[in-house]
Amino acid sequence: MTLFNKEKNIALLKNNVSFLLNFFHLGFIQASNALLQIILFPIIIRIVGLQQFGYVIVANAFAVLMGTIVNYGTSQSGIKDMALHKNEHDTKSSIFFAILYSRSILFAVALIVLIVMYGMGVGNFSYFLFALPIIAAEIINPLFFFIGIEKLFVFNAANLISKLVSIVLIVLFVHAAPQADMVNFFMGMPSLFFYIVLILFAAKKYHIHFRYPHLSDLKKLLKENFSLVFNSVSVHLQQSFFLFTLSYAGNPLVLGAYSLCDKLIGASRLVISSFATTVFPRAVNMFNNNPVTWYQNKKKLNMLLTIVFLIAGLILFLMPGLIISIISGQRNELSESYLRIIALTPLFISLNALNVIELLIENAFSVILKISFIILVLSVLVSLFFVWTNIPKFFAFYPLIIETSCLIIYVYFIKKIRTGN
Repeated sequence: MTLFNKEKNIALLKNNVSFLLNFFHLGFIQASNALLQIILFPIIIRIVGLQQFGYVIVANAFAVLMGTIVNYGTSQSGIKDMALHKNEHDTKSSIFFAILYSRSILFAVALIVLIVMYGMGVGNFSYFLFALPIIAAEIINPLFFFIGIEKLFVFNAANLISKLVSIVLIVLFVHAAPQADMVNFFMGMPSLFFYIVLILFAAKKYHIHFRYPHLSDLKKLLKENFSLVFNSVSVHLQQSFFLFTLSYAGNPLVLGAYSLCDKLIGASRLVISSFATTVFPRAVNMFNNNPVTWYQNKKKLNMLLTIVFLIAGLILFLMPGLIISIISGQRNELSESYLRIIALTPLFISLNALNVIELLIENAFSVILKISFIILVLSVLVSLFFVWTNIPKFFAFYPLIIETSCLIIYVYFIKKIRTGN
């Protein structure tokens, strides 16, 4: 019996090698992005200063938001479509170019927004303009394709190289604060270049041939993906709305201090995301076989996350001066104060990661959409309240309030689903 089980397990492992490698590479992408952020942003701060760093981060958040709209949820729906038709060259080509064409159309929205911003005389407009390559790169981002066909190694290598090239370009060509508006340009151009290379590689290697998409296909894509893009935009705004508000209503030094802490939270979010990506396939199998087993394992994983992020939180709380000095090369009392306040924020984010997974497993997409809307409204209200009161020393409570609220709201809806109410 033991031999039979061993042979069965080996056969099962062989049959799922590509699946397991896919999730390994996805986790590695997130983890490497987090690590490279931790390396890159201290370099930027030391070159351009904390004040200009704030403007860089606001423009970067804007570019990511516009990129989310351009993507329009195709990074999610495209994976499923490619996985279903990965051996059908004509269908695969049609899906591929329908996605690229829809993204190209939506890119026009980003251009119109930039034109309107210029016409309104938005301050530091050059920062937003030079972030355009980050948005443009999203048009041809082929991640959905390589995940769908379960061939992520090439994309993973290109992604890592492009991030390293960005660091080199920033070090070589950005030497002082007046050049800070070029930082996002050098962050976006390598991605744009390597995505073009990946598109050409995919076309040749996997028989992708140009197909002019039908108007009906585009309409169907735009209609079906609305909930996906709304959820993605809501999630992004709950993290960055206050940053946008602060850039227009706050002191540049306050913006810089807050941006630094915001990026530390962002790096921890990427690490947590890579953990969730690794857990997700196992969670699906557990839940389908026996939901009780999943609930028990979820408690154990949450206990592990609590221990890890409590330790990390204590380090942030007890040694903010050392951490800020390492990152920026100088002491900054406001940044240190913010770091103490946000110390436990990554803990709440980590505890909510498995809640999101549970709702995905339950196919509770309408509930996720409802939660996203609630949190978006809360984010706007809390942001406006902090700006209205205008007490900078309290600004770092914003992410703590939002992430704590997220955790409470997700737990509430999960309990409702479990009890059938």
